[in-house]
Amino acid sequence: MSATHPPVNEAPVPFSGEPDSGSVNPPCDLILRSSNHVDFHVHKQMLAFASVFFSDMFAFPAGNVPPTETDRDGKPVLLLPESDEVLYRLLRLAYPGRSRQQYSFTAADLDSVTAVHEAAQKYQFIDAQQLIVEMLLDDALLQEHPHRLFAIGLLRNPPALIQKAALQTLRSPICPIDLNFPEFHLISGANLHKLYAFHRSRGARACEFLQGLICPQHKEVIDLVPHCFTYDREDGSPRAFVWWRGSNHDAKCGGPTEDNWDLVTVTPAKWFFTHIERLARKVSAIPVGQTVLNGIGAFDEDVASMIKDCGPCSVCKDGQLEELAESVAPQIDKSHEEAVKKWVFC
Repeated sequence: MSATHPPVNEAPVPFSGEPDSGSVNPPCDLILRSSNHVDFHVHKQMLAFASVFFSDMFAFPAGNVPPTETDRDGKPVLLLPESDEVLYRLLRLAYPGRSRQQYSFTAADLDSVTAVHEAAQKYQFIDAQQLIVEMLLDDALLQEHPHRLFAIGLLRNPPALIQKAALQTLRSPICPIDLNFPEFHLISGANLHKLYAFHRSRGARACEFLQGLICPQHKEVIDLVPHCFTYDREDGSPRAFVWWRGSNHDAKCGGPTEDNWDLVTVTPAKWFFTHIERLARKVSAIPVGQTVLNGIGAFDEDVASMIKDCGPCSVCKDGQLEELAESVAPQIDKSHEEAVKKWVFC
């Protein structure tokens, strides 16, 4: 009695074997059969161009070609261990593109991307491997799924993906509660420990950077200390931010006065000190420049109360705080970008 073979299904267009009115390609001359019995009708020439593996295979003398099943419709059938989902995505990357969608990933595609990259490496689709990594570096994907892409990066080992995903994880608390994706269970506790250590390290550095904004300064050079001055609108000269200047402050504001301005060093207004100290704690938890931009104008009730009756501070604070944040935020992010290059996550 002959063995019963499971039914074979056809792959979707353009690998279905049906003539494609939009294509000028010659007829297909090879069938790749997936592990779940889906047939992909392909061109040897195209595979040989895109894959070192297939190029070498087709270069063998006819008698040395790997064994296949009985030809189907005059085409040899090559059995592969990958699923139809993996083969479809891989072949779409190997064949010339017909739309931008062909070269982009959605969140749903992440379920198979590790297997697709593994197959691209196995069959030596060199350009496809690089293309997969470039598609995973999409900003929208990284922002939405940083921890998952970090795990995928560890499993497939492209350094650029590991580093960019690690940077994006800084935009959330150190231990998110929703880490529930397939790749999470494939990476080690040591990998997660290193990622969390990176988060803590950068949080401490960002916090330290902000706390530096409230350190006492030498009064003679206050107009030249980075992040302590703006430029006068009338004459363009450097001029200390209002929270450093010693004139006409309300007592509740806690700003410098003529009395303490005569000292060698000067401290900023009490409201500014309190506000930045609290903002530094927030930045420690989510250590990115956007945290500074979002929080610089969000005053707690007690801080707002300190400012409201101070003429100079109430008038100048918003514009000058925004200017300060726009200066500080990029420096925090840049410091992370430099640090991640030296961090070992594997």
